[in-house]
Amino acid sequence: LRLRLLRHSIDGSGPQIIGIVVLAVLTGFATVAGFVATASARASDDGPAIVMVVAASLVLAWLTFPLVGFGSGTSLDPRSLVSLPLTRRQLMVGLSAAALVGPGAAITAATMAGAVVGLAGGAVSLVVLVAGAVEQVLVCVVVARALTTFLGGALRSRRGRDLRLLAVFLIVLLPQLVRFALPGRVNGADVRSFADVAATVPLLWPTRAMTSIGEDRPGSALIMLIGSLVVLVALLLWWQLSLDRVL
Repeated sequence: LRLRLLRHSIDGSGPQIIGIVVLAVLTGFATVAGFVATASARASDDGPAIVMVVAASLVLAWLTFPLVGFGSGTSLDPRSLVSLPLTRRQLMVGLSAAALVGPGAAITAATMAGAVVGLAGGAVSLVVLVAGAVEQVLVCVVVARALTTFLGGALRSRRGRDLRLLAVFLIVLLPQLVRFALPGRVNGADVRSFADVAATVPLLWPTRAMTSIGEDRPGSALIMLIGSLVVLVALLLWWQLSLDRVL
């Protein structure tokens, strides 16, 4: 359905075609850059910290960009599906699948695949890394869907549209704000310090499991994988309750 919406929204005008080409190029660049950034962790002593920082950036993007693009022609609003004879389970599976069709999912999947390459150290670690990568992608998708469903009513209001416009400016200014907030030269200790703080965020527990196995801590990795499943179930329950309230 999302691919059909995208196809029928293309009117063939010059500016729209240019925009699609630019988006495709940027998506391809970001996908390759994400894979290379995490795969290169193998060649760095601070590899696990680098993977954690990149994963934190991805989670932040999944929390902000869906809110900015809410209501666009290529996103599926649950309210637009209320007239269809779909169960709650069908809605959640379908909306999750739709979220996996797009630039964000491609970039996230490529980045986490690079993390598997960058942190792999054996057959056992490979299983844990793949499981953690899949869980991280699913957590990103579900938290984005749950958040947009929960805030759907507010985002449709005039104030919500104003806040989304403000969010666009904040996203544009974010790189400059980060540059001013950071010291003149960031060293490995700064990266590790940020990674340690990010690792405490439940949404990043799948990546923490990956970095733990990369640091030869299988017990911690297993605990983080189980904790990630608990977080994923909690997000699904939150999304389910939000869908019941909205529909």
